[in-house]
Amino acid sequence: MIKHSTFSGNTAEGNGGAIAFRSPGGHILWTLQSNTIVDNQSQGDGGGVYHDNSHVVTVTNTILATNRASGSPDVHGDFDSGGHNLIGDKGGSSGFTDGTDGDQAGTASSPIDP
Repeated sequence: MIKHSTFSGNTAEGNGGAIAFRSPGGHILWTLQSNTIVDNQSQGDGGGVYHDNSHVVTVTNTILATNRASGSPDVHGDFDSGGHNLIGDKGGSSGFTDGTDGDQAGTASSPIDP
């Protein structure tokens, strides 16, 4: 679990400017709870958070916005929403639906700036 943390100003040459969830094998459960992940940059996908979908990542009460990447800017992958998240640009990620469970989820054409 990553809880009550701020990730800002990080840069990655690959995927995941702040956090990259990858698993070489096995099934892992991860939780992001009450975090702020802003102003990070990736040269791949997921300027804020990258998830390779090899395990479950639940995001709750977290701000993921104003990140930059050559692919999906804020998040990349499939996530489980625990509710009350602000996602600036959800790109092609799944799990975040604007107006559901208290989530606010923007798009490339209408990003949300916290």
